[in-house]
Amino acid sequence: MFSNEVIATRADSASKIRFLDDTMLTVGPDSKVTLDEFVYDPKSQNSKMVINTAIGVARFVTGKMGSASYKIATPTATIGVRGTVFTVFVAANGATSIVVENGAVNVTGQNGLPVDVPAGLATNVQPGEPPSDPAPPDADTEAQIAEMDVTLLLGGEDSGGGSGGGSDSPQDGEEELLEIMDETEELREAGCGC
Repeated sequence: MFSNEVIATRADSASKIRFLDDTMLTVGPDSKVTLDEFVYDPKSQNSKMVINTAIGVARFVTGKMGSASYKIATPTATIGVRGTVFTVFVAANGATSIVVENGAVNVTGQNGLPVDVPAGLATNVQPGEPPSDPAPPDADTEAQIAEMDVTLLLGGEDSGGGSGGGSDSPQDGEEELLEIMDETEELREAGCGC
């Protein structure tokens, strides 16, 4: 993959990419992500990854680079990484939700005010507003994440390094898909409007 590369997915596709430093980027359906810059040199401290998520959903699993080497941007927020797994959802109006699964992130809104988000919590950034206080993720965001996972399991695209989009065996994949489908149904019943 090269700098300034655009990853755009359709409604029925998703992509999972493994970078040289073992960073994993998963891009969900109807999404657009641009790799603005990627420099990896395992022998120096000059590694850098800058990614812009314009719309849709994307999950980031950091690799071997130091946490200061990562910068993730959206139309309304800049995300600083602290060795982590997190998912970003960007709505059509640029509103951004960040859900941290492991580790922590620092999120800064357009107004320059930052908030630290620990594992298990999320923040939302509306256009022109500061990030919300960390709280459990809302049902709409959880549903978008589940849709990305289901699309990958059902055969969404896979790119780079043979990272794989599914499980080790068909039975494992079926069980994982059923769990995701159950979770998605629970979110819909809770009134997420999806």
